[in-house]
Amino acid sequence: MDKVFLFDVDGTLTPSRLQMTEKFAKFFDKWSSKNKYYLVTGSDLNKTKEQLPIAYIDRAEAIFTCCGNQMWRDDELIY
Repeated sequence: MDKVFLFDVDGTLTPSRLQMTEKFAKFFDKWSSKNKYYLVTGSDLNKTKEQLPIAYIDRAEAIFTCCGNQMWRDDELIY
């Protein structure tokens, strides 16, 4: 069985409402290239793109934004 991870953005992958730290980005770059994960955030997609390097957004299986009220994949709104 494959493992799939879900990560909150604000306060988990990044300091609340800020960009990911450089130190954590070095770790997450290696980790995210080898694992399946989804991003979950109360923010909208544009704010999420301000906080995370685009590579980590692109590697995500999908992004649940607006407290899970929207799902995005490859910049396309799924629902």
